[in-house]
Amino acid sequence: MITSTEAAAIAAACLTEKNLTGYGYTPQVVAEGIVEVSGGFLVPWNSAEYLRTQDYRHLVVGNLPLFVDASSGECDYVTEEQLARFDAEQES
Repeated sequence: MITSTEAAAIAAACLTEKNLTGYGYTPQVVAEGIVEVSGGFLVPWNSAEYLRTQDYRHLVVGNLPLFVDASSGECDYVTEEQLARFDAEQES
């Protein structure tokens, strides 16, 4: 099992691997926004410039959080299906 701190590091490496800098921003994990859900962690992220300045011109919109599997450490964008399942679990 991994911790939220480890999930943040894994997610940061995942963002680097996805090489999103070609879109005009450098992605950065929002460590204080990590949420533990069944089976892992939801890890939010946005552009480093937005997180540093809070200037909405640098805000990345429509970006889904990353999901880091707590047992395997695998990381990828969360799917809509996963989000629906996590929402349903929160409501029950």
